[in-house]
Amino acid sequence: MKLATSQDIKRIDESAVKEHGMAVSQLMESAGQAVVRALEERWKGSRSLTVGVLCGRGHNGGDGLVVARLLKQKKTSVVAVVTAEAEDLAEETRRQYQKAKTAKVPILSLLEADGLPSVRAALEECDLLVDALFGTGLSRPVEGLHRELIRLARGLGKPVVAVDIPSGLSADSGSVLGEVLPAQLTVTFGLPKIGFYTASGSGLSGEVRV
Repeated sequence: MKLATSQDIKRIDESAVKEHGMAVSQLMESAGQAVVRALEERWKGSRSLTVGVLCGRGHNGGDGLVVARLLKQKKTSVVAVVTAEAEDLAEETRRQYQKAKTAKVPILSLLEADGLPSVRAALEECDLLVDALFGTGLSRPVEGLHRELIRLARGLGKPVVAVDIPSGLSADSGSVLGEVLPAQLTVTFGLPKIGFYTASGSGLSGEVRV
């Protein structure tokens, strides 16, 4: 089995866009569809569940917003938590944010610590969480509000589906970068990452689907 580093994945993504003419939006749509498909296969009757989707400001968050929109279109009860103002999101993630709003996905913006209680209240009503906070590009410890959100989500004890990689896990070493949100299912893209099978990674990634 071939395993990838974070740099391998970066090169693959760049090649898909620059050499094969794929738009970032296409990659996000494909990623979101894969997550929803895996979620439905793992949790039969998932349309009766309430799903909370945690979205960061980067492309991983964009994948999560696609997941939230697709679930909403399937009549699944869903709420998205986004950890940035719309204007501070990565360009394509901002477009996915607008698409999710147009699809009437309920979106909570978490910008300060005083927003954590309302986020907790919303996530407590969820049966399942989708983790799209950080992707494979994370290279430094999670801190601040993101660290608090990961702690909050982990403390709820809900099943978690990680988008590409559990947030806070190093794709290269399998070490925990400050704080991590363990997953029962990780839906990863392109190739499995080295970090899923080294150090702490094997105990934090759950079932890995490529």
